[in-house]
Amino acid sequence: MVRIWNAQTGELIRELSGHEGPVVSVMFSPDGSLIVSSGRDDSARIWDRDGNPILGLFEHRQAVTRAIFNLKGTRVLTISDDSRAIIWQAK
Repeated sequence: MVRIWNAQTGELIRELSGHEGPVVSVMFSPDGSLIVSSGRDDSARIWDRDGNPILGLFEHRQAVTRAIFNLKGTRVLTISDDSRAIIWQAK
């Protein structure tokens, strides 16, 4: 599960549930409109800023250890323990 906290108050803002295992990375898109998370459930997921699921990225065969946006926020690169990197369309 991904939890987003207010850094100033420590208040929980929202929880993003969907991963079926531990989450290992989370990143906001450059414009802050999307969030990408990756996990040990062999997947990455893209969420909107309100925490609604947008897209599940399920092509990896092992843990996805990293997911990052490009500078425009239009693509996501995922890196996995299956020795593959995949570029996905985010928008």
